Amino acid sequence: MVFSFVLDVPTLLVLTMVICIFYSVGIYFFGRSQNDFNGYSLVALSCALVASGFLLIGLRGEIADFWSVLVANAFLMLGILFIYEGFRQFCLDVNKVSLISWGILAIGYLVFLFYTYRVPSVNARIVVISGVHFVFDMMSAKVLFSDLKVSWRIGRIVSAVLFVISGLYSIVRIINALNKAPIQSTKYLWNIEEMALISIMVLISGAIFGLIWMTSARLEGRLVKMAMHDPLTGVLNRRGMEILIEKELAKLERMNGLEMCVMMLDLDHFKTVNDTYGHSVGDEMLIEFAVEVKQFLRQYDIFGRLGGEEFVIFLPMTNLKEACGVAERIRAHVESHSFCLGVGGINATLSLGVSDHIPKQASLDSLMPFADQALYFSKQNGRNRIHCFGECD
Repeated sequence: MVFSFVLDVPTLLVLTMVICIFYSVGIYFFGRSQNDFNGYSLVALSCALVASGFLLIGLRGEIADFWSVLVANAFLMLGILFIYEGFRQFCLDVNKVSLISWGILAIGYLVFLFYTYRVPSVNARIVVISGVHFVFDMMSAKVLFSDLKVSWRIGRIVSAVLFVISGLYSIVRIINALNKAPIQSTKYLWNIEEMALISIMVLISGAIFGLIWMTSARLEGRLVKMAMHDPLTGVLNRRGMEILIEKELAKLERMNGLEMCVMMLDLDHFKTVNDTYGHSVGDEMLIEFAVEVKQFLRQYDIFGRLGGEEFVIFLPMTNLKEACGVAERIRAHVESHSFCLGVGGINATLSLGVSDHIPKQASLDSLMPFADQALYFSKQNGRNRIHCFGECD
């Protein structure tokens, strides 16, 4: 017995519906486990709408045109909108459907109704549906291509390319519909739908794959960030500083003549804050302190927490005099700032030690003792002051 399998429109419809329902259920429950990421529910809804739309199209001739034409294409347009919005919300971390999307959908569907009732034309309806598809495909690709510097850029590129290919196919459908004589034959309509169904299956499968890929990469990035940053203040921890300092020292070795300074910072009498207000207020003060210090630093400066109330800053391409100027601005700001306004405001002072000494075979641990020695001198001589390891005008 010879087994034959014909990939006709009814078969493709069934396959598309099964795939869309499978993805809808799977991505919905997967999204429930990823509460930190937006967009999953809309992508799941998109798959369900596409499956429903194609189910109604498959029943054309068996049910009223209202369902197989108007409702079916409304579902398909909504599905196209929601898959774009799902990716937009995921990439941009927003949680509302944009008014622009609703506007495009409304205009597209009104034009579709015009060519259904006012000036009936199958060709025009194909152009309208394909045009809406093209617009949302290009918008999806734009969102995905908008920031390729993120750690999950490969997943973004793969998804964006699929949307571009889908959009180009929509252009082909538009050109084909415009160049054809008025379509009357249902058989010809089925031939058009064959390629449309295949393109939908490829787009949805690829989009879901890309979404999961991006999620995996984002989760990996979060784990790396957690491993390198202090969980309380968000600044670098010792491991994070070691990695960045190693890179900075390699740069110094390659480019002779570059300078780097190390600054140690210690909040004066911080134990009194914990004893008086409690550790929760002390933690709040440390978080606020880190935020206040960051405003005086450049993007490439390395700021980390050693533990307790002790912090360290590495200032690449900075000489001792410049580093002392930065230290003084930080010290003066901390002295005038009121921390933890929720408990009435806490005044604090800061002791700092600065060094530009870089020993041979330098490392994180070999760089800090000189600044630490300067910090010790500041604390032993009245606190709320800066001392530099070496000369500083």
